[in-house]
Amino acid sequence: MWWCRCVSMRARLTLLVCLAAAHSVSAQRRCTHTTATEDAGLAEESWAFDASGRVRRVDEDNYFYARSESYRYDRRGRLTHTDLLQYTGGGVDFQPRGPVATRISIDDAGRVTREIENVSWTDRQVVLFDDHGRPARAEVGRRGSDSTTTFECTYDLGGRPIHRRALHRRAGRLEHDFATHWQWRDGRLARVIEESDEEDRVFEVHHRGNTVHVVSANHERETWTGTCAPVFFGACSPALNPTPPGRRRASVPALRSRPPRWREATTQPPLVGRALRQRLELTRLRAAYPGYHVWTDVTFAESSPGTAIPVVCVASNHACSTRIHYDGERRWRRVTTQDPMFAVGGVRVGDRAGDLEGDLGECVHRGDIGYVQCDVRGAHATVLLAVPEGSGLSGDQTVEGDALADLRVAEIEVRATE
Repeated sequence: MWWCRCVSMRARLTLLVCLAAAHSVSAQRRCTHTTATEDAGLAEESWAFDASGRVRRVDEDNYFYARSESYRYDRRGRLTHTDLLQYTGGGVDFQPRGPVATRISIDDAGRVTREIENVSWTDRQVVLFDDHGRPARAEVGRRGSDSTTTFECTYDLGGRPIHRRALHRRAGRLEHDFATHWQWRDGRLARVIEESDEEDRVFEVHHRGNTVHVVSANHERETWTGTCAPVFFGACSPALNPTPPGRRRASVPALRSRPPRWREATTQPPLVGRALRQRLELTRLRAAYPGYHVWTDVTFAESSPGTAIPVVCVASNHACSTRIHYDGERRWRRVTTQDPMFAVGGVRVGDRAGDLEGDLGECVHRGDIGYVQCDVRGAHATVLLAVPEGSGLSGDQTVEGDALADLRVAEIEVRATE
């Protein structure tokens, strides 16, 4: 079936691009991404997917050029041909770039290497997948170039991307370190935070039907319309990565799902209950903490500030006051809380240490964090006591008696025993 697309450029030149599509447009899923900035004006990029989730065509139209690139695959899903139609203001340039040699291999460590070779270039992509078939680490480069970019992807319990780190190196030297943090609230993407060497940018996400608007504080705006989850997360998107040999392509989470039904709290749930003694599931956790918001997020360790650690947040508002840390098997390893509603061994956040003499064990002031840390008797837990200015406490020292009595619990940490 033949179809046509009109591409409009800022220079008011119009190109009518007509391509032959191997499948009817109605059978394809599409995503359109529009960006509006003060510097470059309006730009549009769209993708068309086949029933298997493979990208069939990419169209791009911006201030500088318009292009349309189509892809063909063999029965095994390997890329065989690409065709490029491009307009740069001086005329139409048709560049058939196929046939394309595609090689996919896998090593003993599970890394999948895909090389796409044409007459003048060879793109090389090395991807390490996790146990669920999702890209966990990818290195992208071109043969003959000393420039490479490494992506690291982190996912939450529901398989949704929550953090992507991009390390750009030239001749082995790190030049740029970028990070993108996706925040989800009540089953939908709520905020995008971009961190770079120079500045951090925050984008709010608004959902309108099948359209997602991503808006920054200075009114830069992105609009995603259609089936966009397969490409929205860039290098962490399954559609933009090779499929591991012998595996199905990982499922793509929706940018918006039905929010969980809200219920007011009737009884105070335990901090560590039955829901944590099973494989962690968001639906089970929401049922275990009625009246609380439960969502996924990331945190960072001081020893490795660039590595994202996935956590589950539990809170009465959107400040992550309780964090559940878990391992690759979805087993909880520790829980930290600053919520005064949760109790551990009779200890709550806000309690005065002098009233907890029978509940607290040895207490030591830790100079590295500026808190007094105490064991909780009868529980695999510790508490942090806030130290006011002028207390005279410094370095690492044991604290007891009057020096301890008026300090109050700021945080409780519970550790798994397994």
